[in-house]
Amino acid sequence: MNNQSNMSEADMKKIGNEVEKARSRGIYTLVAVLLLVLLGVFIIQTQPRLANISNKFSWAFGAIALIVSIVTLVYTEIKREQMRKLISNVLDERFFTLTRKELINQLERAVNCADQVKRSIDSGDFDQAEKIAHQQLKEKPNDTLALETYISALLAHNKKEKCETAWNALEGGGITNLSIYIRSAFLFWRFGEIEKAIKISERGLEIARSKNDRETHNKFKNSLAYYYADTGREDYENLARSYIEEASKDHPQDLAKMDTKGYVKIVYGKTKEEIFEGMDLCLRVYQEDTEHFKTPYEKHMKKATERLSTLGMKS
Repeated sequence: MNNQSNMSEADMKKIGNEVEKARSRGIYTLVAVLLLVLLGVFIIQTQPRLANISNKFSWAFGAIALIVSIVTLVYTEIKREQMRKLISNVLDERFFTLTRKELINQLERAVNCADQVKRSIDSGDFDQAEKIAHQQLKEKPNDTLALETYISALLAHNKKEKCETAWNALEGGGITNLSIYIRSAFLFWRFGEIEKAIKISERGLEIARSKNDRETHNKFKNSLAYYYADTGREDYENLARSYIEEASKDHPQDLAKMDTKGYVKIVYGKTKEEIFEGMDLCLRVYQEDTEHFKTPYEKHMKKATERLSTLGMKS
């Protein structure tokens, strides 16, 4: 408080000094103009011999007076504008100082809450994490960070009913945290809510595009290509194919993207050769990372067998 008070007094003193200087210069200049005019009149009236010279050069006195007057007016306006800017800067600085302090305080409170939630999640106490986050959201219902923390706490449960609650909060909250969209979509897909997973991912894709976040944008395209294929719907085929091709351009050897590309080929393959290409991609991914891709590989091989059977082919 003392620092802010001292700063304000110093600023106001500076403004006052500048105003006084500008006022003094203006007065001195006007007095000088007046003296020049009076001197010219005096010479013309009292010095006949100089009258002719004065008449010849009287225009000079008038011109000088006019120029000095214009300069005075311009100078005064310049100083007035400088004063306005100086005052504006002082007021702006006070405003932004208060705004920054308040913002820092809000962020500190939000970060403390988020940290408590994270510790609870790390310890496996999901109910406590949700309780802390929900309390913070009740205190600050319009705070985006509080809402993000609450949604994250809900998703940590890995339960369908909690995902539904998170979805309701996500729909109207104006959240732009892309990791929340990725996590939410994945959980809904895992619970069999594929269309909801698609809807969430499509929204996340738009946000990533607006942020010019190429890496996350490609993650959403990879996810969407897989979700589209998983529905088996023909109207999703073009999007699934184009999205996985675009997502794979930067990192063609990424295992997740290779797996998705293989699955898309299996689901939408029109020939035996294309389905076999998809199977080969999925096999390569499985061989690279058996731990994480065992279940997807088994699912994809089963789907390939079904597709080949449907098309009247044999594997």
